Amino acid sequence: MSNGLNLEGTIENLYLKQLGPSTRSLLEDHRRNESLYLKTNRAFETFERTICQDLIRTFFELCHSQIPIFDRADFQLKYEAGRVSILILHAVYFVAMAHCNETLYRQAGFTDRYSATFACYQKAKTLYDASYESDAIATLQAVCLLSYWWGSPLEQKDMWHWLGIASGLAQSLGLHQRKTYTGLNERNKRLWKRLWWTIYIHDISAALVLGRTPHINDAYCNVGMLNDDDFDSDDDEVNADLFGDPSRDSRLYLVYSAQLYLHTSKCMLEIARAESDEFAVTQTLDALASWKDSLPLELRLGQSMISANTIPWASLIHLSYFTVQILLRRSSLKHHDGMKVGTIAFDAAVQIVRILEDLVSLQLLHFALPRSSAAVLAALSVQIANMHGCAAHLVEVSKHRARLCMFVMKKLKDHAPPLAWYYRLFVRLLHSMGCQIPGEDIQEPIQTQRLRGLASSTPDFAYHSQPGHDPHNSEFGSLFNDPALCDLDLPEAMSPFAFSGFLNSDLVDETSAAMESHDLNILST
Repeated sequence: MSNGLNLEGTIENLYLKQLGPSTRSLLEDHRRNESLYLKTNRAFETFERTICQDLIRTFFELCHSQIPIFDRADFQLKYEAGRVSILILHAVYFVAMAHCNETLYRQAGFTDRYSATFACYQKAKTLYDASYESDAIATLQAVCLLSYWWGSPLEQKDMWHWLGIASGLAQSLGLHQRKTYTGLNERNKRLWKRLWWTIYIHDISAALVLGRTPHINDAYCNVGMLNDDDFDSDDDEVNADLFGDPSRDSRLYLVYSAQLYLHTSKCMLEIARAESDEFAVTQTLDALASWKDSLPLELRLGQSMISANTIPWASLIHLSYFTVQILLRRSSLKHHDGMKVGTIAFDAAVQIVRILEDLVSLQLLHFALPRSSAAVLAALSVQIANMHGCAAHLVEVSKHRARLCMFVMKKLKDHAPPLAWYYRLFVRLLHSMGCQIPGEDIQEPIQTQRLRGLASSTPDFAYHSQPGHDPHNSEFGSLFNDPALCDLDLPEAMSPFAFSGFLNSDLVDETSAAMESHDLNILST
């Protein structure tokens, strides 16, 4: 790697010599100003050593097995020598802060998780924007981690933005082409291949969830499939306490996840074709079943006991599979009858709820963060579709499952800010359908309050007079409790997120009508 850096430095110097003195002086001034800016914004500052170690431990214990983008032995050597890229460190700390326990981020000086993740993300972003890191692979690793950021509904530099950068940089380096690996040593071959497939999995998964076209086009990719030989082979040299100890099951999870999302990409392409044939779409969807049948025993549900001391890799990969089934079939269906009882989507939603229930009961939900947000929204959309037009007993069962989904979402929203927005919207939506969420009061729309003709001179008196409400509290969650949200129609409220694709248009129209009917019923009382 050092030879590569020396070569880059030589090329850079030769290039600069071709420029005039005034141009070189201008560039030097720019670099000095940028360096001063980075120092002023504390981009080079980290935490106390013990906190840094705890964050590193959290990352490798909870995250790296699902995002295996580092050579653990190489990372350990650089970390012990103080040579890990500061850009990478901030990106690692950002992901770790999203997963760590409350005690750790408070020890780091933050009062809430959002502030902790934002601070680390912002430092990494500042360094990236300044082109501080010259090592392209280090930059790619950091950007790959930043692609798990989504801070607010209207943020432009969100997950999709960073995924575009990661997939573009990976392809510019040739990670998608078999020929690129010819001159690499075995260690770098394994690392680059894991990097590529990690980005690929995330890109296809996010594209499906967000209803967008993937950044990666399979037609231009010929790198070999991920296999067990592509993982670190020198685990004995690594400090497992600090840098984790990946199991064989975790490796199988990545290998079969890559296959799952390759199948998923083909299905998405078939569904998106302008002249898509329904029979061809059905064939590609049915091909997913063959992937499930090919899973080894270690990744089959019910073949291994789930306990609080082991990571449930079989549960995690099935969480992805059932989510994919729901989203693909949602995309290919014109009516939400395809989510009714007896359909593949319905059965997939039932399985998701069961898996989430197991993870919650064993306190293992934190292991499933990268996949659980999409899963809970997908399962919830199916439950909502079955709350009308079904037999009474099915409606009650759907409400029960919806409440469990909301319970899981409430636990997850601290780790995934977009879910906080969705949680409040779904509370109101479910309430309008006769499904009350325990512990959640529903604010009347402000327009309803005005129609009632409140005696108070303050239009939002009822809101501010609630017990425990502090109008000056700037807590992150306060945005999502604002009754102004209640004035928005469901499609309008959900439009800031591409996640709104979880509810197809006819279902949204029906639930919006239910909300309006519910508001009119309030007025008549």
